[in-house]
Amino acid sequence: MTRSSGCYTETIYTVVRSEEMKIRFKQILTLYFNSWWFPAVFFLAELAVFTRVTLSPWRPMHALARVLFDCLVIAFLGILSASIWNIIKKRWVKAVVNLVMLPVCVVATFFVFDFLMAVSPQFTHPD
Repeated sequence: MTRSSGCYTETIYTVVRSEEMKIRFKQILTLYFNSWWFPAVFFLAELAVFTRVTLSPWRPMHALARVLFDCLVIAFLGILSASIWNIIKKRWVKAVVNLVMLPVCVVATFFVFDFLMAVSPQFTHPD
């Protein structure tokens, strides 16, 4: 079944696919907020990717590093919101683990930024 109006064509497959994507997105958010380990692991993995991209000598990668830094901030807020979500749902152990992971992630971020300030040529040799 296809419905056409001028240049716009919409198929039932597209609508079904859109609904499947909404369901999948909801499943991913449920996994993220209901987990005690996923938000912190996601943050630390993103921190590792940020470190690797920042150390790249290829200039276009620095624009990607800026985007990844913004994603790091969002991931940090994700840990905080996951802990608040678990407190609201009265999952005390998961909430406490998420809250404990906040300072762990902050300390890891400070160590990575200290490492980057010491190693990265853009910080050690200003133009």
